[in-house]
Amino acid sequence: MLILHSLLNELKQEFAQSKKGTERSAWFQTLLTIILPSTSPWASNLLRSLVTACVCHNVEGRLSTCLAEEAVPARRPGPGTLSRRYSAKYSLLPDVISMRNVLLCTTAVVFCLSFTPASAQQAISTPILASDANFRDLAGISASNGGTGFVNTTSNNGVMRTGVFYRSQALSILSIADKETLSTLHIGLDIDLRTPSEIAGPPSFFEPNAGPDWVPNGADYLQKNIYGTDDPPSTASVNSSETAVAFMKSTYQNFVTDPIQRERFHDVLIALAYETDAALFHCSGGKDRTGWTAMLLQSIAGVSPTTIMNDYLASNSYMAAENNQQLALVPVDDRATLAVMLGVQSEFLQAGLDKVTASYGSLDAYLTQGLGLSQEDIYVLRNKMVYYNNLPGAMLLLL
Repeated sequence: MLILHSLLNELKQEFAQSKKGTERSAWFQTLLTIILPSTSPWASNLLRSLVTACVCHNVEGRLSTCLAEEAVPARRPGPGTLSRRYSAKYSLLPDVISMRNVLLCTTAVVFCLSFTPASAQQAISTPILASDANFRDLAGISASNGGTGFVNTTSNNGVMRTGVFYRSQALSILSIADKETLSTLHIGLDIDLRTPSEIAGPPSFFEPNAGPDWVPNGADYLQKNIYGTDDPPSTASVNSSETAVAFMKSTYQNFVTDPIQRERFHDVLIALAYETDAALFHCSGGKDRTGWTAMLLQSIAGVSPTTIMNDYLASNSYMAAENNQQLALVPVDDRATLAVMLGVQSEFLQAGLDKVTASYGSLDAYLTQGLGLSQEDIYVLRNKMVYYNNLPGAMLLLL
């Protein structure tokens, strides 16, 4: 995937070096934005087509080296660290590739991709974890929890891929059965968004999931404390449902305005982008820090705002039984306040989104300017999450 992205980027630059090429270079930006995930059956054919069309005999060796390097597992980052994988680079020499050959090469790429079988919309079959009620696949939610029961659709005629990213509550109180289930999902990275005090524990009434994670077998553990403090924000001022709502809205606004939190979200998205296996991310209840991360990923994928909000609010359904048990243990007069803190409301997420618009003008600008993501990072994330049924604008090359 990264190799194909790099190659197309080189071709886009070649286009821009001529007057005629500049007219077509915009198409490459679209292609890079919606590039299909690569699959091994046509990878060798693509390489052969590119080498033949470009008449660039010395490229085959360089590309083969990159492909071989891609097949070798890279050293995983340890806790608190990040590493960029597949750093091998190659270049296409300008004196070897003419504009005509670039066009021929690009046509080969387009037809190769266009005839790749697309994934049909899949049913959601994420296992239910009795000890982790809010565990689910980012790709969509079950019909019983307010979803369609199928993976979410995206812009540009795409569908979300299952088994790529999972969101969850803390993995601190998993049952033996749920540990075994998680181990079957081939999760390679567990990202913990909690503070040190939440991870240290012990569990309490207000922090029932406090404690160290049980890391899925074969997975690396990465702690990214979103708040950047030893403890979660103080709730001392929360004494009514109104103050609870104000507190939660402020929490989401801080995801946008606090530079430390923006840096941590950047690190989380980068870790997810360059993880070669399935990945899981979570906070304590899997609804606020996790919910914001899920919103960012689904937005990058091109999921509609309505569906994103629906998936965000599904935490109330997934966690209903667990929250009701906790509410039953407090005095009646305190239940309305606690209910706000345990659940999610559309105005919480909307408060963060409104702050994005006020501060950056758009979510895209927040991703690139606020979080510091590059277009390459965004492309890689999108390509991991989405299957596309066709390539809009592909036939423009033939006009």
